[in-house]
Amino acid sequence: MNKILISFLVSVACISNLSANTFLDNLIINSDSVEIKKNNSQIVFLNDVRIETELLSIKADIALYDNIKKIMSLKGSPSLIRSTSDVQNFKGNADEIVFYSNSKIHLLGNASMDYDNIKISSSSIIFNPQNGMVSSDE
Repeated sequence: MNKILISFLVSVACISNLSANTFLDNLIINSDSVEIKKNNSQIVFLNDVRIETELLSIKADIALYDNIKKIMSLKGSPSLIRSTSDVQNFKGNADEIVFYSNSKIHLLGNASMDYDNIKISSSSIIFNPQNGMVSSDE
């Protein structure tokens, strides 16, 4: 019960700070453990991290929310992301997935993505799920 309550409270904190990114609305984060690093303004989710929103499903080994930089970084071998939306159909994986408050998602390290039946592979893929723009540069 404590694990669920902590995940819920931490999720609420992350939602309020990443609210500009509508793909992270109604964020639910589950993990085996949670560490709150007050001195660094960071929240770390460890082991079997699963993130669900109205539009995304994500799996990773570790997730780090940085309240100062306003980013969420997920690492795994690999980390997986997929759309649950009927409008935007995509899925991808990478060593690291980073969400920015400007709605951009970066897939970093051994990145690959399927977007509207197009397969993309690169060391870095930058994707905006709101407008569908894909690039390998900022």
